[in-house]
Amino acid sequence: MKKNIIIVLSVVLVVGIVLVLTLHAGKNSVSEIYKKQDTIIKTIDRDGFTEETIHIDKNAECVITGRMSEIPDEQGLISNRSFIMVLDSSLNIKWAKSTPFYDIWAIPLKDNGFALLNQDEDSLYLTKFDDDGIVLWSKKYAQIPFHLNASFATKNVIIETQDRGFAILGVGIIKLDSSGNIEWAKEYSGQGTYWPLSMTGSAITETEDGGYASALWIMDPPRGGGSGAVWGCCNDFLVIKTDSKGNLISSRWIGRNLTNEGPNSLIVDEKGNFVVSGWGVTIQPPGGTDYTTSFPIVILDKNLNVMSLKDLIVQEGDCYYLSKTPDGYIGTGSGIVELDNNLNVKWAKRNKDIALSYVDTDGCTFVAVGNSTSFLSSNDNRSQILIMKGDVRNFKSDKFKNFEIKEDQFTPDINKLVNLHTEDITSKISVTPTKIKLESVDLE
Repeated sequence: MKKNIIIVLSVVLVVGIVLVLTLHAGKNSVSEIYKKQDTIIKTIDRDGFTEETIHIDKNAECVITGRMSEIPDEQGLISNRSFIMVLDSSLNIKWAKSTPFYDIWAIPLKDNGFALLNQDEDSLYLTKFDDDGIVLWSKKYAQIPFHLNASFATKNVIIETQDRGFAILGVGIIKLDSSGNIEWAKEYSGQGTYWPLSMTGSAITETEDGGYASALWIMDPPRGGGSGAVWGCCNDFLVIKTDSKGNLISSRWIGRNLTNEGPNSLIVDEKGNFVVSGWGVTIQPPGGTDYTTSFPIVILDKNLNVMSLKDLIVQEGDCYYLSKTPDGYIGTGSGIVELDNNLNVKWAKRNKDIALSYVDTDGCTFVAVGNSTSFLSSNDNRSQILIMKGDVRNFKSDKFKNFEIKEDQFTPDINKLVNLHTEDITSKISVTPTKIKLESVDLE
């Protein structure tokens, strides 16, 4: 039978900004394991590398982030670090750099270049690169009242805004201009059934009217116990809408009494509605030790009224991410799933030896990143990171087989507007230019 699981969402912190990792060629390799028509699959073999996110830009180039664990520095000390990697449209590596931090997020920018967000136990760090990986500026943000949770469900916490600035989501929103200076910062809080709500920012996007919509996962533990772990059944969706200055307009709480669910993606569709998706774990039977894993999706209108809900039952322990396509959505987890605009499954494919942790699209082309040990690299070593690119409308690969996903109704026990308190924290945060010493990672 299935074993008990406890999802522990923790942030592993690394102190220090001056220690730098230099990696040498020899143990690294990039291998193309599949190429046919519009589908490309490549692997990167490097001990200690784990993938986090992938994003595609207007030129069909990609930026990948990930973590590097238990790698000794020049003094032989072991520490955890991270990397940013940029690939061209054929998934060839253009450049890659290490960072002295474990928490990492990165996005491509509309006018070319990339933004890199890092975090240590005290501060946030934002770095802007040009297309070639040259650092244009770096800023340090200290005395922030909240900490970003760098977990499997919080990979969409930074966006580039329409004015070419940035918005960062935690237990509030920090708005920066195009040079990384703070324009405003707000922190949100609320009351649960018995205790103050514990909130974690998961995804943020701009709205048509210049404001922001955000998805947070909240924990509302019962008075008699429940810590917020899977068996506590107290994790839910919280969707908030603000104006262009971060002032709250509306907030909606959605959840189920016997299911833990948390959001990880928020998309604005062509009608301006909000599509929020994430992960769900339901104890079977109630009070038991077995569980089912689901892929819950909620569509809300511009005023945060719920329009439709759906649950897709997926492989146990799985977590799917969703991205928009011209005809609907594509999601990745233990497989690849295409949905129409009404959230009906159009097709689903998977390889039992591949897990895809994140997906992004530029429209018809999708890119996904994950891991697999089923493929040999050019050095006859088992690969660590798998990168894939394909056509959403015509994805074909003999590496993947069709599989069936059960569609179920998402019936919430909690579906209500909730009042949150807003605090202006702009003056509390200090901003200073900084220099983060980054070095190239040789992966060819």
